[in-house]
Amino acid sequence: MNKKKNGYGFIIKLLGVTILLGIFIRFTPFLPFLSLSLGGPEVSNNEVRNYVKDKYGIAVYIESKSGGNDISIGEAEYTVVQKNNKDVTFTVKVNYLGDKPEISDDYKFALEAHKEFKRLKPVIPDIHKLGFQGRYSKNGEIYIDYTGNQRIGNEDKNIIGLSLKTETNIEYKPFTDDEVDRYYQLAKLIQKSKADIDEIYITDMREPAYSNGVSMGNLDAIKTKEDFIVHLKAQNSDIASYEVDKKWETEARKIENQRFVFGSEYEDFWLNCGEPSGKGDCGSYSVIVTYEENGLNQTNPHLKDDLNSVFLLLEQTIAPKIKVNYEFVEGGESDVAVRFTHQEHIKYKTTEELIKELFPKN
Repeated sequence: MNKKKNGYGFIIKLLGVTILLGIFIRFTPFLPFLSLSLGGPEVSNNEVRNYVKDKYGIAVYIESKSGGNDISIGEAEYTVVQKNNKDVTFTVKVNYLGDKPEISDDYKFALEAHKEFKRLKPVIPDIHKLGFQGRYSKNGEIYIDYTGNQRIGNEDKNIIGLSLKTETNIEYKPFTDDEVDRYYQLAKLIQKSKADIDEIYITDMREPAYSNGVSMGNLDAIKTKEDFIVHLKAQNSDIASYEVDKKWETEARKIENQRFVFGSEYEDFWLNCGEPSGKGDCGSYSVIVTYEENGLNQTNPHLKDDLNSVFLLLEQTIAPKIKVNYEFVEGGESDVAVRFTHQEHIKYKTTEELIKELFPKN
C-alpha cells in the first residue's frame, strides 16, 4: 500500500485570502450579508468519484476527507482507494480559492509508489520477523510513503519512502555494537527486493513521542557491513557524534577542573558531529562547555587559561583540520551563554581580544 505525506502549501494561499477578506469587510461595513463559503457549492463525494472515473477509468471509494469550502479552510482533501486494488491509495484535492472549484490529484505519483511497493511486498514478512512494523499503521502494516512533486536541487522529484518502527528502543551505541546486525539484515532485504526507495526512516515506540530515529537513506551503494556502518554515520549525525564523544572522552576529562566540564544536562553529546560526509567523517564540530555560575565574564582571572585549554584540545588534538563552533553556558540558575562559530573565532588574534569582544564585562 502507498500513502501520501500531507503538505501545508495551501496555508500560504489562505493567508492571502484572509487578508483580502479583512480589507473587504473593513470598507463595506453596511453589507447585510457576507458569504463564508468560497468558490461555489461544495463538491460532493459522488462528484469526486466521478472525477476519478472519468479521468482514469477506475472506480474508487473515499476513505477519508478533510477540509471543505469554508473560508477558514479553502481546500478539501480526499483520500481515495482503488476498489479493485486496495494497495493503491491516493489523494484528490478540491481547491475553493478561485472562482469555481478546481480538482486535482496525485494518482501518477501513487502509481510510482505502488510499483516499488509491489517489489517490496515479497520481503515484508521477513521485515516483520526482524522486529520492524509500519510506523503509522495500528496493526503494523507496512506500506510505502510518497511526497508527490518535491523540489530537490534543480528538479522536481516524487520522494518514495519507507517508514518503520521497532519495539526495541533505539540507542546510538548499538549501531556500532550489538544492534547493527539487525539493521544490516533489514538493508539487505530491501536491496534484495530491488525496490527503489529514496528514504528509509525508523523510530522506536517510546511515548509520549518517538524518542530516537535512524535514517537509512538510499541503500544502492551498500556492498558490505562496513559500508553500511559508514553509511549510517553519514545519514545520522547523532551516531557519528556518539562515536567521537566516546573516542575523545578521556582526553576531555583530563582538562576539566572545578570551574568547567564538557557537555550540558540538556544535550546528549558534548561534541557534536556536523555535516558528515559520505564516508561518515565529520565536516565540522560543535562543542558545548558548562562553566561555573558567574564565571563567563571579563573579570574572571581564570577564564583565559580555561578557554585556551579548550581551544588547544579541540583545535590541535581532536580537530586540527576541521572547523569548530563553540558554546559556553553557565551552570546553576544563570542564563548566561556565549556562542561563536569558527569564522567568528578566527577573527580574533588572541584569546584576550576574544574575551573582550564576546564575553560580558561582569
